[in-house]
Amino acid sequence: MSGFEKKSLGMEHKVTGEIKEVTVDIRNNIKNYYNEWNFYQLDNLVAIGEGSDSSKEPYIWNGKEFKPGIGKSWKTDLLGLKILEKLNRIEARGDTLCYKNYFDDYPIVEISNLWEDTAGPNKDVIYVVQTKDIIIQRCMLMTTDPGDLIFDPTCGSGTSAFVAEIYGRRWMTCDTSRVAITLAKQRIMTSDFEYFKLAYPTEGVGSGFIFKKAQHITLGSLANKEPIKEEVLLSTPE
Repeated sequence: MSGFEKKSLGMEHKVTGEIKEVTVDIRNNIKNYYNEWNFYQLDNLVAIGEGSDSSKEPYIWNGKEFKPGIGKSWKTDLLGLKILEKLNRIEARGDTLCYKNYFDDYPIVEISNLWEDTAGPNKDVIYVVQTKDIIIQRCMLMTTDPGDLIFDPTCGSGTSAFVAEIYGRRWMTCDTSRVAITLAKQRIMTSDFEYFKLAYPTEGVGSGFIFKKAQHITLGSLANKEPIKEEVLLSTPE
């Protein structure tokens, strides 16, 4: 649920449609509810600035009139609001009309320049100086493509070579320490590596992988009946 604000989280039963607030206890055990409940965040339906005439008109929902306010407008026009209401995407928070943004609408978290998941000690250490796999993985996926050559002149435990082998990068590594070379060699030779589907098998790993995709449903795509976008997940090959 990373990226969703705690104060505006709601949950909706998949069968009965019952609506509940996400309490602290539920949030701490949220995986226990995934099978029966859909989780969502309430996002503001109002944008600053005046849009079209239709986007500035009052809208009646559940018998109550809502207005975007002076100098503001709805993020869609009245027809779009009606479509969102029909799709059960509208909910009120006090006197504010909101859009229900479900967790499954975009079930991934975009990586920013703050890598909090890389912090903390490395628990799987076999060498005195060993970088976490996830740090090397992220740097490698950001800067290289399958089939590229990776060179690490201070291999240590062989993490760069290990990650490169996983993600279809060719690699070269060396070290002044025979202990490091021995550990790295043992690590590479005794590890099991997954096989990923190639984009064009006859062209080899240089053609790239077939990557998993995630749907990206937005307010605009629903209100305007646009095709649902798909994001390619370059960190998760099939």
